[in-house]
Amino acid sequence: MSSRYSSPSPTQHIIFRTDAKPLRFTGVLLGSRTILDEENGESDTRVRLFKTEKGSLVWSWDRIEHGYDDPEPDYIQRADALVIAAADRLPTDIAAEAWDRRPTFNGRLADASIRVWHDAARLDTTIAEVLYTDVE
Repeated sequence: MSSRYSSPSPTQHIIFRTDAKPLRFTGVLLGSRTILDEENGESDTRVRLFKTEKGSLVWSWDRIEHGYDDPEPDYIQRADALVIAAADRLPTDIAAEAWDRRPTFNGRLADASIRVWHDAARLDTTIAEVLYTDVE
């Protein structure tokens, strides 16, 4: 795994999804952001980006009850995830696809995923390589 700084040790993660089987993998959390629902304050939008030991990237997003940082499934209203598989691909291609397919279904998801991407670039050199569009 490419990293700029010493990244956390890989651990097992289980990602709950409301409409599919949970995902299970060993890897590291590269970034996580929670956007508070300022209208009614009852639920928040959380977006996370993981990198598996084999180099796949996993976006995870959910709508959780307000006040829970690491909620049990009972406190998750909606949850989904997207895997960008590493199989026989260049790491920069995986990162570029992860950027293109980041969760952007609504304003809160889009905002959180962009912030997570910038956080991840601090830990992962491959993501840092595709962080910017260079202009000559």
